[in-house]
Amino acid sequence: MMGDFLSIARWGAFLDWILFSGAVAFTLAALIAIRIGSPRLGQPRQVNWLLLAGSAALSAVGMTLPLIGHLEARAMGAIFALTILLGIAGTALLILMARGLGIGALAMSLIILLSAGLWCAVGLCVVYGPLLPLGGSVGPRESLSPIWPTVAAASATAVGVALCVWINLRHLASLPGYRENRAPFLRKLMIYATAIVLVLLMGVTVSLWRERQYITGQAERLGWRVNTAALSLNLDSLLRLSGKPSDQKMPAYSAVTKQLKKILQANADAQNAYIWTFQDSAPILLAYEGTENPERLLLDGHTKSDIGPYVTWSPKQRLATAHQHIVNPTDKQPYAWLALDFDLSSWLDAITEARLQIIAATFLAVLVVTACYSWVLGIEIERASEREKLALVISERERFARDLHDGLGQTLTGLAYRARALARGMEGRHAEDAGEFARMLTDAVGEARAIAFAQIPPALKSGGLRGGLQWLAANTQRLFEIQCTLDLPGEMPSFPEETNHALLQIARESVHNAIRHGNASVVSLDLHRNGSGWQFEIRDNGNGELPKSDIAGGLGLRMIATRVRELHGTAEFLPNTPSGVIVRCRFPG
Repeated sequence: MMGDFLSIARWGAFLDWILFSGAVAFTLAALIAIRIGSPRLGQPRQVNWLLLAGSAALSAVGMTLPLIGHLEARAMGAIFALTILLGIAGTALLILMARGLGIGALAMSLIILLSAGLWCAVGLCVVYGPLLPLGGSVGPRESLSPIWPTVAAASATAVGVALCVWINLRHLASLPGYRENRAPFLRKLMIYATAIVLVLLMGVTVSLWRERQYITGQAERLGWRVNTAALSLNLDSLLRLSGKPSDQKMPAYSAVTKQLKKILQANADAQNAYIWTFQDSAPILLAYEGTENPERLLLDGHTKSDIGPYVTWSPKQRLATAHQHIVNPTDKQPYAWLALDFDLSSWLDAITEARLQIIAATFLAVLVVTACYSWVLGIEIERASEREKLALVISERERFARDLHDGLGQTLTGLAYRARALARGMEGRHAEDAGEFARMLTDAVGEARAIAFAQIPPALKSGGLRGGLQWLAANTQRLFEIQCTLDLPGEMPSFPEETNHALLQIARESVHNAIRHGNASVVSLDLHRNGSGWQFEIRDNGNGELPKSDIAGGLGLRMIATRVRELHGTAEFLPNTPSGVIVRCRFPG
């Protein structure tokens, strides 16, 4: 029932959703281009990006004009004129951008042709788009297949999608830490694009399902109404009609037309009422009443097997026709068919309004997905920026260690050698002073090398986190003569260098606090899994007191808390049993 109407109505739905997808793509492209070119958002002012954003925004508006034309077909002339103005403005912005970039004549010609083609596609959809639900009937002698405006809209949408993807990639490439974190950035972009596509597909599915339900429900109501009307007919007069022109002079024909007139009065929204049958396998008209010329009534395509009630529709008419067969009481076979024509305007308006409501809801969903993507991307940018800063700190530490070892260390070594040589050439008190000075210089060389070694321990560079912690434990036991144990997983995770350095610094500061402030004799370092993340604990048996807050705990504890925040984790300072302190750090990984 109404299968042909459903197929044609889908062309209008596909066109609307393709245009809406293009408007979404151009809108997102404009937003990202403004983000790149706006100085107020922390980006360098680039006029070319702003010109591209303006052209994309105008294209987004243009893609919505055919949707507006569906609501008010009488404004098609004004909407088409607005399309021409927007097309000229958008193309002018692209020409200014091309001139600002110094693009050659051939490339500029291609840009102009691409822009002109896009706006011609939009104009085609403005003119013919509102007619697609009617089968593309343009006039009495000319028509346009629904496929051509749909192909034009799809081409324009493809341009918008390509522009949106290109600007997003350019935006990602300009973010801090993109080269080091290219895969996570692109993965989030793919997830975002997939989410947008799923939202659009869900909107299309809901729209088509809702339209099908509406059309099917309306068709069932029309079938019930024509069946009720058929039951009210007087068959005595109807059976006397043969379909010949001479029937119109018969009293039986007048009686049947009076009945048809009563049926039209009972169905105020019906345009025509007529009865037809078959003669020599061809449909013929028996009686007619209504506003349409009987010669324009379409009876082709019907067969004797088409028993009612059923509803038909033709692209050449703005009417839906409900049919119900009338049974001959003599042989109990279908003798004729009663048909009622109903105007489709209210149907099309209801379908369009419902579709645009779903489109509006889908657009809100797109905005929500975009906001979530921006939030997640902002977190990733913040983390990448922090990793970049931490890597810079590590690089500076390495440079400082090299300068301290190769510069100051070598100078002090040379001075110590010179002082020893002078001491050997002196006698008495002067020799003793020179020897003492040489020993002080030797100690200074040792301290300088120790400081340089402690900045970035070679064990951390060569052995990763396991090597760095083993070096710390061995060095602590050797220097302070206390017990320092390690409890590490069998297979150490491959943390980034910044994470390894932060964890080693946390462990060093915690061990230093346990020995200096707590007089601890046992310190343990424990790293293990904690759900989807990791937990790093430093325990001691000292007599240190817990701070009331990070601020009250002094510089060391504040440094530990800062390091943990750099890892996007949390730090806790807890009492140990029977005495001592537990420094517990949880971080993702």
